[in-house]
Amino acid sequence: EAGMSDYYGDTVVPDMLASLDQFTAWCTKWGVTAPTNPAALLLAVTPLVLDATSGSYYDTDLTTGLATDPIIAAALADATCIQAVAWSTLGIDPLTGGVATTGVRTTAGIGSARIGYADAAQAADARASATSGLVPAAVMRLRQVNLFETEPWTYG
Repeated sequence: EAGMSDYYGDTVVPDMLASLDQFTAWCTKWGVTAPTNPAALLLAVTPLVLDATSGSYYDTDLTTGLATDPIIAAALADATCIQAVAWSTLGIDPLTGGVATTGVRTTAGIGSARIGYADAAQAADARASATSGLVPAAVMRLRQVNLFETEPWTYG
């Protein structure tokens, strides 16, 4: 029986879909203060982008594993930057491997007075979703070039 390597060969999977320079340029373009741990963020979110686009078909460089089409490469880099900034903004530590380790405040108070936040559950759900999947802005960027929710390619 033939194995996957018989069909796909030695595939190179990139560690980061956006370079540190691309990330800095993206942050500057959008007026975002670059996080203090950009490499860790880019390394942590790249697998999420790769997983979300696993059904997409595009040419890659045999040595780097990066897309060779500049439009595809830019969309993948942008989605990676978007996700990295979202993680930083949401306080998701890339060193936790995508596990949410802090909660979202549901109430605040002074003395015996308490105020509840009606959207705290939704915020907590959104934060948890961002640790294991792409944020909506990253998904939209990938959809612009048909890299999201495509049908998988099969061989044989």
